[in-house]
Amino acid sequence: MKYINIIRKSLRFFAIILAISIISSCKGFLDLKPISSLSANGFYQTQSDFMQAVNGAYAVLRNQYSSGYYMLFADLRADNTTELGVGGSIDVSKNPIDNFTIDASNEHILTFWTYAYQAIQKAN
Repeated sequence: MKYINIIRKSLRFFAIILAISIISSCKGFLDLKPISSLSANGFYQTQSDFMQAVNGAYAVLRNQYSSGYYMLFADLRADNTTELGVGGSIDVSKNPIDNFTIDASNEHILTFWTYAYQAIQKAN
């Protein structure tokens, strides 16, 4: 019986502490305004602002299509070309693309999809 009374007193004490914590919690603690970036309300005011936003969204596509990834996943897979490294040696990391044995851990497929999702993020 002695232990039950101690447990009840402890539970009351913790309940009181919890109630005080909930009641005295801060209101308006979070500042929801971004301090490091422009908001949509203040940015899109001129035609130049719109052009800057569109160019920023499309800038990632430059990496995806100018760095050879388009050739890797279009021409190389269609057997229109073969991928050789410097001096005519076979590039081992691109060989699975040519042989249709590519898996998700291939560095080129990871980079290709990273660029694609960066473009989606910037467009959003």
